[in-house]
Amino acid sequence: MGFSQRIRSRPKLGGAGLGVLAAGLIVGLALFPGDGRAQDACEDPAVLRFSISAGGNGLERHKHFKPVLDFLQERTKKKVEIYIPASYDSTTQGMADGWIDVAAYSANGYLAARETQPGIEPFAAYARKSGHLQPEAPGYQLVLIAKKDSKFDKLRATKGASLGLVEQNSLTGDLLPRIAFAEAVSGGLEKHFSEVVYTGGNDLSTMAVFEGKLDVAIVASHQFDEMVDNQMVLLEDFNVLWRSPAIPDDPIVYRAGLCDELKKQIADTFLNLHSQYQARSFLKKHKAGRMMPISDANYQILREVRVAKERLKLKDKGKIN
Repeated sequence: MGFSQRIRSRPKLGGAGLGVLAAGLIVGLALFPGDGRAQDACEDPAVLRFSISAGGNGLERHKHFKPVLDFLQERTKKKVEIYIPASYDSTTQGMADGWIDVAAYSANGYLAARETQPGIEPFAAYARKSGHLQPEAPGYQLVLIAKKDSKFDKLRATKGASLGLVEQNSLTGDLLPRIAFAEAVSGGLEKHFSEVVYTGGNDLSTMAVFEGKLDVAIVASHQFDEMVDNQMVLLEDFNVLWRSPAIPDDPIVYRAGLCDELKKQIADTFLNLHSQYQARSFLKKHKAGRMMPISDANYQILREVRVAKERLKLKDKGKIN
């Protein structure tokens, strides 16, 4: 079955930013203020409307997602309409109004959407391929590394050591390591380590440890793997003293109001993409071997980072001590 190429013309929603039409795809739709769907029972729509990620070239993104949507149509036996949003706000508004059923979000886009629309449920995320330090998981990990021949062979041995982080006040290079590592040491990083140095990059942190300029460093598992793959360092030259929980990647979500059987069909579609030859390029572009189950709870660590970042902003403005 081919995709629907109907183009609907509807009045714009204020502030939703629903944009342009192109090549017979539904690429920017304003929504009726009510779509006639009952909210007091589960929904099994005849047509599934899928919103792909915002940004970039709409036609290129449609081409990228088409094998996925072909498979979705095959598994659900439903017509699938594709929606290319002008912004994640457009998608969130569409899901709130019951018009968008399934959507691809960035991790931060999902967190922002979930704040106002708790009826959005993540069910799958791209699983990074297993590497040297990177496990096959729907996200990456932060790892504390030390030189193999140093005295820092256990986490408790790092008391008083010098620590390398990537970039002050950045999410992944400072706030995320601090929050993820908080339970591993008491009193925070500055009390556990003799000094905290910002190196400017995961590669620079790794090299500083290798060259003995820093005792230990917290780096991203997948970026350390890239250095090994590029023969910049050897895996056997390092000890891994600690790993964070998985930092989740971009999710695929559906509306909570859909019927359970339909949700299962949608989830099975994405979780079995690796079995479809046509979808391999889709997964490869996302540096994934497959997709894995995920839930809202996986994103709690990123929520804590967002809160920490807001506190920093308020502190910088002198509104809190």
